[in-house]
Amino acid sequence: NGGLGANYQEGDVNGIYGAAGFGVKVHRLNAAYQALANSEEYASFTHFIDNNAQFDCQNVYPTEERPNNDYVPGNEEVGSNGVHPTDIGYWQVAAGIFRALIGLEEN
Repeated sequence: NGGLGANYQEGDVNGIYGAAGFGVKVHRLNAAYQALANSEEYASFTHFIDNNAQFDCQNVYPTEERPNNDYVPGNEEVGSNGVHPTDIGYWQVAAGIFRALIGLEEN
């Protein structure tokens, strides 16, 4: 799987760009954005839209076909970039943000 290695250093699965480190970093950054949007200084005109729950991470990242292995015939689809989605993935992000903005307008 290309995973995060397509854009960040490969091989260090426990480092800051490993799956666990990167996930923690993203969640902490989202929490900081939420706290900033909720702060007294910004709350009257700022809304934080957390779009990750709207994102289909199984079907919108680039893949490529590779041979299975020496023992299993045929090929398999594997992820080739776990950071940047395909064009369809970016449209999905935009649709989620648009729905959130419409919800804000209706309130």
